[in-house]
Amino acid sequence: MDERDWLLSRRAWTAGMASFWLFFCIAGMGTWAYLYCLRGLQRVTVPVGIFPWMIMAGFIVFMLAQSLATLHFYGWKANDGGR
Repeated sequence: MDERDWLLSRRAWTAGMASFWLFFCIAGMGTWAYLYCLRGLQRVTVPVGIFPWMIMAGFIVFMLAQSLATLHFYGWKANDGGR
């Protein structure tokens, strides 16, 4: 792995982590907002079983964003057919 590959890999990892934390925060607050605002529950308790699913979904978001960023940085949509 040369310097360019290392830099692109690092940038893709950063994009993946940013996407993960954005998803995790929105999912955590979204669950609370759904239960509090839409369902009208005054005492909000989030079921514990939701958190492992949020972590697993967050990992999928991380891997998907990292993969798409890697493809983007290597010129996935180049008009020369990848040559």
